[in-house]
Amino acid sequence: VSALCGTSCKGAPTTPCKHGNWQKDFMDGVSQRQLEVDFMPLHIYDIPDPEKFLTFVDDVHNCYGLPIWITEFAKRDWSANATKPNKYSVEEVNSFMEVVIPGLEEREFVQKYSWFDTHTNNHNYEKLRTSELIFDANESVAVPV
Repeated sequence: VSALCGTSCKGAPTTPCKHGNWQKDFMDGVSQRQLEVDFMPLHIYDIPDPEKFLTFVDDVHNCYGLPIWITEFAKRDWSANATKPNKYSVEEVNSFMEVVIPGLEEREFVQKYSWFDTHTNNHNYEKLRTSELIFDANESVAVPV
């Protein structure tokens, strides 16, 4: 952490909405009070197209001018549930990762990112099932590089 921003880092609250009123109002308040925010954390689940995902990351950075920490991301099917299977295949998730991971690595302002790996006891499991990387038996899938 010290290499990134000294003895401690202060992030804005995590939000999946880059230009939402809440986030804009918060950041305006930070500026008005002359407070400091060192990075913008994001959770991103709702952008299944890898190029649009990377554009969103760029837009957030351009909007706030802060380094980006993507503290959770995955390819999520919001309509999936116990009776409606996830529409994304494991292959589609891997293809997504094959574009997004190198794209994040190329962006110097993206300081950290973390894939969100769900668990079978999560009530939203089916929404993220095909994005799971580590299974209950402690087996993992091959992560595309």
